Amino acid sequence: MIVRRTRILAVIATTAVFALASCGDEIPTDYTAETRDGFFAACLQTPEDNFLQARLCQCVFDAAALEIPYERFAEIDAELTLNPLAPLPEELTSIMAQCVIDEADL
Repeated sequence: MIVRRTRILAVIATTAVFALASCGDEIPTDYTAETRDGFFAACLQTPEDNFLQARLCQCVFDAAALEIPYERFAEIDAELTLNPLAPLPEELTSIMAQCVIDEADL
């Protein structure tokens, strides 16, 4: 669980970094292709990644884009960047849990 939590923290931080870097000085106000690319680059970065991991990454990204306003996503990123050991917000943990249930057929 700690490994997965660490990965999600890295995913969120990397996503925001990719989104900000790709837009130059503009601050994004919505999920973009760059946001998605950054999310997947971080989410699928380790050797043990497999088909299930790819499905989980897709599920979490899709659900977050639908359920978490981008401004809140950016706030979560900022909070976790300042304190990587902070608990994940409920809206994100519930998305992750539902994706594990859905994608792993639990």
